[in-house]
Order: sequence, then C-alpha cells, then structure tokens
Amino acid sequence: MSNSKIFYTAHHLLKKVSKNTQKLILTTWSRESTVIPIFLDHTISIYNGKQHFPVYITKSFCLQEEIFLKNFHKFGEFNNSRFFKSHKFVENKIKKKLK
Repeated sequence: MSNSKIFYTAHHLLKKVSKNTQKLILTTWSRESTVIPIFLDHTISIYNGKQHFPVYITKSFCLQEEIFLKNFHKFGEFNNSRFFKSHKFVENKIKKKLK
C-alpha cells in the first residue's frame, strides 16, 4: 500500500449536502464515498442492496483535518451488505445431537 491515499466523494452527494439546510435525511447509493468534514451533523441513508440505513455523522467519523487525510472512513463501512445465515445442514445436525 502506498502512503498517499486518494479519497473519493460523489459530486451529487456534495451538492445534496450543500443544499440541505434543514438537516433532512439524504439518501445515497454511493458506498465508496469518503466521509469528509462537510458531512458533520447530517443524517445520510446508505443503501446496502436491499434497503437504506440512516447513519448520523459525528466528529468521531472525521477527526481533525491533519489526521483525516491518513485515517478516513467510507460510507460502506457503516452498513453491511451481506448478512450471514447459518447453514441449515449444520443446524439440523446440532438439533439431532441435542435430542
């Protein structure tokens, strides 16, 4: 990995945040966008492939600007797109052993 990381934020999301003065919930499908200080105190609803989950952005998501360039978060980190459901074969095996 290189030391210099380039972050990406969708332009349409930046436009929505700049127009949103009433702090309404913003919806986005851009999981690869980086959380930047402009998003502070906004609620952004992130799509996981099935439904939107709201995430409230606080200072802990984007720290100081010097640290921010090294340690940044993506919207996809806060919303899992895959949920593991246990294997039915293993569940049946366990049930038989308990009986």
